[in-house]
Amino acid sequence: MPMTFWVQVPQYALVGISEVFAMIGSMEFFYAQAPDAMRSTCSAIQLLTVGIGSYLASALVAIVGPFGWIANNVNQGHL
Repeated sequence: MPMTFWVQVPQYALVGISEVFAMIGSMEFFYAQAPDAMRSTCSAIQLLTVGIGSYLASALVAIVGPFGWIANNVNQGHL
């Protein structure tokens, strides 16, 4: 059975919802605890770390792809 887009929808939905809740919580923390001049910097650093994490996840998938860990057939992959 080839892997389709719909197999990944629940995982991406869960990641998206968790990032939204984490962003709201961190913004509230920044506005409550950070000095006025550092609020936007703290938000930018948080978004930077999310972006770096996404980039590293993509790099990891590209690295392990040739070794057969991620296959088009769900039954043949090693995840």
